[in-house]
Amino acid sequence: MGGKSGGSGGTTVVSFAPYIETAHQDLLNHTGADTLTLSVIQAMNAATNNSPYQDITTLKAEDGFLGTGGVVTARTALFDLYKNLMQDVNIDTLWTQCYSLTVQGTEVSEVIATQGEAIQDEIDTRVMPKFLAGYRDINSVMSSAFVVGKALIAESKVKAVNDFSAKLRLEQLSRAQDRWARTLDWNKIVVGTYTDLMKMYYTARYDSESRQLEYDAKDALWNLGLFEYGRSMVGALNGAPAASPQNLPSQAAKGIAGAMAGAGAGAAIGSSISKEGGASYGAAAGGVLGLAAAFL
Repeated sequence: MGGKSGGSGGTTVVSFAPYIETAHQDLLNHTGADTLTLSVIQAMNAATNNSPYQDITTLKAEDGFLGTGGVVTARTALFDLYKNLMQDVNIDTLWTQCYSLTVQGTEVSEVIATQGEAIQDEIDTRVMPKFLAGYRDINSVMSSAFVVGKALIAESKVKAVNDFSAKLRLEQLSRAQDRWARTLDWNKIVVGTYTDLMKMYYTARYDSESRQLEYDAKDALWNLGLFEYGRSMVGALNGAPAASPQNLPSQAAKGIAGAMAGAGAGAAIGSSISKEGGASYGAAAGGVLGLAAAFL
């Protein structure tokens, strides 16, 4: 415990137990054995023009999204893409195009032609030899019945090809309907994906430019911020509170940044896990964790 002693001049001396005073002296400077080898002014002079922020260059969003030297204005504008793939699309015209490509397409015509060749080969190698042999046996090659028989064989080929063609094109009709619907869905997906990419690009660009601006500002104010240490030393004589260093981010700023980063990560993870409410729950949880981590 401390004690007081008074003198005739009214001076009051506060003293503590000797072991406490000895411990205090050891903590301060090993009872006078240690002395300062560096002054505040000396440290300020050494730090002047040595900002750690001067050589920091953040990665540009343009390089990651558009390639080195790329600019977003050289890419298709979002509204132009929406106009081309959705607003100006005539669904009747699109249906006609899908029908023509699917039902009347080159591939379908080639399949029908191949089937006709196969039928003709069957006629030439099997049907006609037997037909001719039979009419030779009855000596009726020059008769009208022979000519009618050949015509019937040719007609049977036409009927077989037409039947195959009709069935094939009828089957392709349902495929044309599916192709038309999928094309509309595809256009919608492309526009939606492009919208998400634009959001990601501008978010990343804003973050990159904000971080670079922060570093540039800290670099520009580095020397000025060093005077806070000198001001604190002078102000200590009058009992002024110590000023916070101006060259470092405050704990509140770190907390806000951590919370925002955690919320963003939580929203992304939550949305990938659950489509309904996952993003909001993930953002809330991530924000709390990010804020807490900033104060650890």
